[in-house]
Amino acid sequence: MVHKSGLYLLVATAICALGGCHGANILGVFPSLSPSHLIIQMSTAKVLAERGQNVTVITVLNPVVSLKNITVIPVPLTQEDSQPMSCTLGAMESVVYWTEYVIRHHGAAHLQSPLVHMSYIAANNIDIYALIAVILVILVLLLKLLLQFIYRKFVSKPKKQKKH
Repeated sequence: MVHKSGLYLLVATAICALGGCHGANILGVFPSLSPSHLIIQMSTAKVLAERGQNVTVITVLNPVVSLKNITVIPVPLTQEDSQPMSCTLGAMESVVYWTEYVIRHHGAAHLQSPLVHMSYIAANNIDIYALIAVILVILVLLLKLLLQFIYRKFVSKPKKQKKH
């Protein structure tokens, strides 16, 4: 699904690529919490900036910007956040962040796999496989009875009775 802000930025890029504007001020609002989405959106903003546009980006993440005509306005997620989340965490910082996250949320049950709370039978769909097997056995038996009936009725010759 395309975010509206990404769509607006795409339209602005198309207009500028066709020569419809020179040195415009462009506002990009990137509300996504996913760094992968921000990478794509920021690459579009960088192309606009390289073509001479002044780009202002509002985001909850804090991307690294190397161009002077891109301004980033970081917006914290909540009032408790003093710094916006960084999308360039190192390995150790990432481990620390997620460890603290799990501690803050008392084990983060909402991040656990549903398999943790399922029985062995439900987790491996054994009840479903057993049901399918029973249905197949019943179908095979019914098919066998049907074939026997057809064979007796139409194929086999009636036995002649002996006369005394």
